[in-house]
Amino acid sequence: QLETKTARTNHLSFMGIRDQKVITNLVENGDFSANNFGTMNDWYSHLSVDGKWWFSKDARQGYMEWAQDGPNGYIRTKNSSTRFYGGTSQLIEATPGDLITFSADLKRDGTSGTNYAWLYLIPLSSNGNALNYYSLEILSVPTSWTNKMIAATMPAGTATCQILIWTNDYTTSSRICFDNVVVTGPVSDSDGDGVDDELDDYPNDATRAFNIFYPNETDWGTLAFEDLWPGKGDYDFNDLILDYHYQSVINSNNGLVELFADYSVRAVGASLVNGFGIMLEDSDPANVQSVSGQHFTENYLNIAANGTEENQTNTVIVFFDNAFKMIGSSGSGFINTVPANSYVDPDTNQIHVVFNGLKSRTIGSHIVPYNPFIIVNKDRGTEVHLAGNQPTDLANTSLFGTWGDDSNP
Repeated sequence: QLETKTARTNHLSFMGIRDQKVITNLVENGDFSANNFGTMNDWYSHLSVDGKWWFSKDARQGYMEWAQDGPNGYIRTKNSSTRFYGGTSQLIEATPGDLITFSADLKRDGTSGTNYAWLYLIPLSSNGNALNYYSLEILSVPTSWTNKMIAATMPAGTATCQILIWTNDYTTSSRICFDNVVVTGPVSDSDGDGVDDELDDYPNDATRAFNIFYPNETDWGTLAFEDLWPGKGDYDFNDLILDYHYQSVINSNNGLVELFADYSVRAVGASLVNGFGIMLEDSDPANVQSVSGQHFTENYLNIAANGTEENQTNTVIVFFDNAFKMIGSSGSGFINTVPANSYVDPDTNQIHVVFNGLKSRTIGSHIVPYNPFIIVNKDRGTEVHLAGNQPTDLANTSLFGTWGDDSNP
């Protein structure tokens, strides 16, 4: 038994929120941002699956029209002296048993009157014959944007499905408007994680779904530190210069699964022995399975078996404890900061962090992710963070408000 159901819904529920199932819109130009439409004589004219909307012709008034709405667009019936009878259509691929859902925003502009609208799902056979007509009728189009939806299961013999918007506007001083058409159906999800294979960066791995790169997929960011805080020192910000590139891997529930942190110590203009690390705020260290790629040569840190720093509420990962050991010698105590000295080619290193996938933080909540900081001269309590970032639990808070510092913890 074929069933048709209708329901009112919030259009935002179709926008592919990662905390829900990710949805692919099966129609092209569903928001009508592009003024690109074909024309046909009748609504039942044979269409092809071309990703294009086609206006059907009204014998008296012609076709529906596209209208500009700021940077976007929408379609509407013509404001004419006689009634308008017509619509627009797009053909999509479909197979028997597919549950197709069709939603659209609509409203009426102008005075009240007799105006009707329909949303149709019309399954077609391979030769273009209609196999059934599933429709939602709106007898009185509202004056503000309202979302309407219809869903139907495609019958045996279905090869395509016609998505049809239809109107019968008897009111000469108003228009019926449509926008934000979303059509959804079965998608390929090989690993069953609720993310369409076309959107999934790891379509065959249910524990991973998306890559998030920072600053982006190819470029690197740069951090520059002054190590004489809380004093200003010489304020040259070359005591540690470090390039970085992050690849965060999250699952379909926004849980952090892996972090690949590539970094390169470009210059060391300091006489102090400084370390470098990051803090993942609102992330329990117990959520970390392992950390690899760390470089420790000194003896002032307490590192847990999983690679995180001990006695921390948030996850703290120290990359190295001595910046001088991360770059070769230039023949002096200052590396790549004095033009007269030999230039040292920096090495690229990688920290790899494996998490248990719990939803433990919001990705991208910091301008530079994961709160980077240096540990000054092997004194674990002396941390230098970017302005506005929080210290770790092991920071010496008695330094706040001294010398040139203006911290207000």
